[in-house]
Amino acid sequence: MATTIPEVVALHARQRPDSPAVITWSAAECSTITYGQLSQHIAATQLWLKDWWPAAQGGLLAILAENSASYLVSSLACMANGGVALHLDCSMSAAQLGAQLHQLQCRALLVSRAFDEHGNRAAAHAAGMGSDVRVATLPILVRGGASAQAAPSGGGGRTAVVVFTSGSTGTPKAIQHTHGGLLWWARSYTVHLPEVF
Repeated sequence: MATTIPEVVALHARQRPDSPAVITWSAAECSTITYGQLSQHIAATQLWLKDWWPAAQGGLLAILAENSASYLVSSLACMANGGVALHLDCSMSAAQLGAQLHQLQCRALLVSRAFDEHGNRAAAHAAGMGSDVRVATLPILVRGGASAQAAPSGGGGRTAVVVFTSGSTGTPKAIQHTHGGLLWWARSYTVHLPEVF
């Protein structure tokens, strides 16, 4: 049984490779990524991440980007490599983001082209607090020749994603979400809203 989010994606890729997994749209176009394609994108990004920073294997990877297929794939590739994705809020100031990177001792940050300057300022704020953060541009989707590699064991109890609260009632707090918790949430929506899913 699949217990992590990348395992569920890999399972769907084997069982229904041509089924839609992600639908993206803009003012100009709408496109679909199948589970088979998604698995290939994840595998290629896993290799890119390993090459970019081998020391980050199994660690925390911050992502600052607009909601996009590249954002999703990078997050899933991080998880498939045994890491934890830290989803940063683009609306927060560079100082707030830098403090969050420092608080969690996050050493790697991927930024989309739209948030490149904001991400570099956040990394500079983290450096001012004593945390060196390596920054790279979010990889563009590239298909690899293989399927996504299995994540290290640890199962559903392992943290998948960390997000910060908005801080509306004080300092933003880091909230951890496990693979099992996110999969439970997804299955609940599927059961209770079958007309949507």
